[in-house]
Amino acid sequence: MKIRARSKAMNRTESGASPPFGNRPSGSRACPLGVLLVAVWLAGSTVSIFAFAVGCATSASTRPAPSGESVNSGVSDRSVNPGVSDRSVNPGVSDRSVNPGINDRYKSAEGRAKAIAIFEDPERGSFQAPEEIVKHLGLKQGDVVADVGAGTGYMEPFLLPAIGPTGKVFAEDITPEFLERLKQKVAQNDWTRVETVLGTETDTNLPRACCDVALAVDAYHHFERPGPMLAAIRGNLRPGGRLVIVDFYRKPNEVFDKLKIDYAKHIRLDMDDVVKEIEGFGFQHLDTQQFLKLQYYVAFTPKPQ
Repeated sequence: MKIRARSKAMNRTESGASPPFGNRPSGSRACPLGVLLVAVWLAGSTVSIFAFAVGCATSASTRPAPSGESVNSGVSDRSVNPGVSDRSVNPGVSDRSVNPGINDRYKSAEGRAKAIAIFEDPERGSFQAPEEIVKHLGLKQGDVVADVGAGTGYMEPFLLPAIGPTGKVFAEDITPEFLERLKQKVAQNDWTRVETVLGTETDTNLPRACCDVALAVDAYHHFERPGPMLAAIRGNLRPGGRLVIVDFYRKPNEVFDKLKIDYAKHIRLDMDDVVKEIEGFGFQHLDTQQFLKLQYYVAFTPKPQ
């Protein structure tokens, strides 16, 4: 109705009839009120069209996705391991810290010096039992072992005889000063089958499919970002390879008491939860041994892809 009214008014004007809103002075450059209203009407139509387009776009973006279709393809809130909070959708991709600050003491010279004293404490063997650990590993001549979190090389003298002259040890750690001390031992003892490797909190930096066994002694609780680290270790293992974790139970012990370490803060997970976590990141639990006084021994192999 409004459009027809405007059309009639404009037709009357064009045919010489007086404008419906009165004459304007001859030669005046002022805009007739009728033309102004037409402009306003056109502007209003433009705004309406724009609002309609925005509304359609908004409706399309918020419509429910068909069954089985992600609204934002490639982004999922699916839990890989239901019941385990904050798990990465793609194990090994998330670099979320699960224990912030666990390695902060290694950032100072004093902290590193104290750590080295702990690593090389002559009394360590009384609870660590390195010979028993190597015995349970069942290593063969020619095997390649990745000592993940090797520190200053506590396990190397016990691993080398087990793998023989054709075997090899990759000694990996994330702290350069620890590896420098290990390199000194390598030179002093002519450990030609030991190669030191500087890793990171998310990657061992070892070659792919390089080892038969990945061993982490007193190190898993220092994995601040276990997802990507375990993904890296999966890639480091040869077919049929094993990951072996030796770590402390989450309870008081004389070692932590002596060092004034709060076990509840230092040890994030107890044995059963460690097994669940590692299984959640693509490994199959093979074996559990409890021959150590303060620690457990658990073995895994990568699940078939």
